[in-house]
Amino acid sequence: MRINSTMDLAQLAQLMGGNATEAEAMHMRATLDGIGAWDRTEDVPESEWLKMLDGAVAQAKHDE
Repeated sequence: MRINSTMDLAQLAQLMGGNATEAEAMHMRATLDGIGAWDRTEDVPESEWLKMLDGAVAQAKHDE
């Protein structure tokens, strides 16, 4: 999936895992787009993806 500020949140949530919420996907999208190091989600190294996933979950919980 191409990384940009208008990424489809439902599709991104699926990539994040079956339990990902829209709020978590919104934070993940902001992180991916903000870093700007990769063009597509497939290009993100797994270790980086997992760190960003943890961060997106934590940020969404903080917003509650």
